[in-house]
Amino acid sequence: GQAALFNGQPNSGVSVTLPVKQRFGRESWTFMALLKPIEFSINDKQNQRRIFAFGSYPDAYMVIDITDTGRMTCYFSYRNAAGKIVSTGGSSRISIPKDAWTHVALVCDRERRTIDTFVNGYQSGSSTIPKSFDGDFSLDGRLTIGSNWHNYWGLVDEVKLFRSAVPSESIERTFQLLKEPFGIIESREVLAAKRRVKLSRTFETANDAWKAGRFDEVRRLCASIASLSDAPPHFRSYAHLRIAQSYAAQGDEPKAMTTYDAIASSRSYPEAHRDEALKCANELRRLQQGLPARDPAASRTDVPTITDFSAELFVAPNGHDT
Repeated sequence: GQAALFNGQPNSGVSVTLPVKQRFGRESWTFMALLKPIEFSINDKQNQRRIFAFGSYPDAYMVIDITDTGRMTCYFSYRNAAGKIVSTGGSSRISIPKDAWTHVALVCDRERRTIDTFVNGYQSGSSTIPKSFDGDFSLDGRLTIGSNWHNYWGLVDEVKLFRSAVPSESIERTFQLLKEPFGIIESREVLAAKRRVKLSRTFETANDAWKAGRFDEVRRLCASIASLSDAPPHFRSYAHLRIAQSYAAQGDEPKAMTTYDAIASSRSYPEAHRDEALKCANELRRLQQGLPARDPAASRTDVPTITDFSAELFVAPNGHDT
């Protein structure tokens, strides 16, 4: 029932020093928190506020900031053996709102060399850590929530740090547990994006089943998408096509043709998928008649022969403008 209030001034940050064994070193790590910002902007060329910092600049430093537009961004840097400062970073594509609770997460996966940002459980940004980046973040153990530089302004709660790369599914589960108690309302943008991710993962599972020859499972998974009236039409039509293709792969041409015909006649589907279904059905019919699957002339434009000309122009290769 309580949260920390940061007033945007240097005196309201929270600082601890981590023991050497608990520092991040070269390992993966994850930051999670609930934020209810009051103000993003600050009167400075670097128009951003700091919500998290670890280490000391420039020897080994990691920070997470919120820009003036409400986007989460991060910057990691260290000084290499030659004394050169090496850095990397990333940012989210989705802004968080003011005066409302939002769950944010940042996953730094040193093994996969990726930095992923999450807003309300949705992966809203991803960037690659260069192969040359090899920072050791154990030189200094100072960790702060907020900062004495451009301090965050707003409420903070449920801050969690992990010395591992937390999977996206776990971040979504954590968000779902906190969503109702904190009254978080997901934006249409995030809800639609999550829906696309869920549908895409179902297709990935179906593809794995296809590789293993489990076509009944392929059809079950694809039918679960095709039957969703509120799913985007191109997702439903693609799922329907995969069902037809699975019948064809098993040698059940009658069911494949029937399914292709149903797709071709469905006016709610994109024209490209309906056209593909019609062509596939016709190919199966030709094969049943002992003909090649494709008729070379079927998709060719018949150009009429021209016998009458409105004008004839003769061009000489040795001509001259004068």
